[in-house]
Amino acid sequence: MECDNCQRGLTPTEPVIIWYHQRRADLCPGYAQTHGCQSCVDEALNVEIASRGFSLRHAFRVLSGKPKTTARPSWCARCNRSLYVVTATPYKETYSRSYFCSDHCRTASRPAQKQIACEVCEASFTPKRADAKTCSPACRQRAYRSRLRAGASLMP
Repeated sequence: MECDNCQRGLTPTEPVIIWYHQRRADLCPGYAQTHGCQSCVDEALNVEIASRGFSLRHAFRVLSGKPKTTARPSWCARCNRSLYVVTATPYKETYSRSYFCSDHCRTASRPAQKQIACEVCEASFTPKRADAKTCSPACRQRAYRSRLRAGASLMP
């Protein structure tokens, strides 16, 4: 696991800091999750907060003297590594969302997909959808045409 900001490798006992940064609007608007280390999170968050628009909610928070961000302690749902999730919202109760310390833990926690047999050619394949019955568009078309022929033969 390495910091997304400074690319420094993190030790297994070092906590991972997670925050959201704004993507470039011309590429893909929205926010992306960033994993980092404690040494570079302050600088990265200051740049991120300065680049965001100044909302009315943010203005009231600054005027009332509340901190701009809060860090919630959490843990990796797969390896139980210590995490801190940085948000602008001060949550009062524990947050039930699952977080992962790295992409490796996220992909490893997904259940393994089972192989099924295609209804048309009986080839073994890994379905991309839960309701998939054919291995390819060609087999799907072949199954559709055979259903049409079966329906046409039943008609008087």
